[in-house]
Parts: sequence; structure tokens; C-alpha cells
Amino acid sequence: MSTPNVPWYIKARRRATELDLSYQAMADRLGVKKPTVGHWMIGRHYPSLPMLEKIAAMLETSSAELISEDSHFIRNEIEMDAVKVLRETPAEYQAQAVAMLRAFKNSIPSATDD
Repeated sequence: MSTPNVPWYIKARRRATELDLSYQAMADRLGVKKPTVGHWMIGRHYPSLPMLEKIAAMLETSSAELISEDSHFIRNEIEMDAVKVLRETPAEYQAQAVAMLRAFKNSIPSATDD
């Protein structure tokens, strides 16, 4: 398996450019300050997952699409497969798919569980 290596913010910047959205316009729509968006878009900081969902909606894409190759979010083959499933799931079923994947993830003991 190849290691994911395209940060989410690279995809987000490309999409914002396609939609002609400035950092200020993005900040206004997200209810944050322009420097916050700037920090996200250069990878200095990462948004929370709920904010990432808002960013994805604003960019007319999905969070799964944005993070699908970002090693900050995708650290192993199981997570990569989960994102692939989400990307292929019709929009009306994505919330159910996310709930199922979260339940599955929570059922797996972590390395620190003994």
C-alpha cells in the first residue's frame, strides 16, 4: 500500500481556487477569522473534524474526499479503506456509513488497552 501524502489543505486550496473563494470569504462563511483559515490552508493548524465537515460543504465536496490522502488523518490501511468506502457511498447514506464505521472503530481494542 502506498502511504497517503496529499494533505487535505492542498485539495481544499485547489477547490477554493476553482470556486473563486478567498480566505476572507471562507472565514466569513465559516464564522472564523481570516488568519485561522490561512493557518489551515498552509497546514500550520488543522481544523476540528466538525469544522472540516463545514469546510467540505462550503467547497462542495466531502470531508472524505479532502482527507483521503492526508497522512495526518489516514494512518493505516484500515482507515484508507474506510475513507474509500465513504467516498463511494451515496450522499444520502453517508451519515449511516459514518456511524457504522465509528462503531467498528470503537469495537477494536487500541494498542494501549490491556
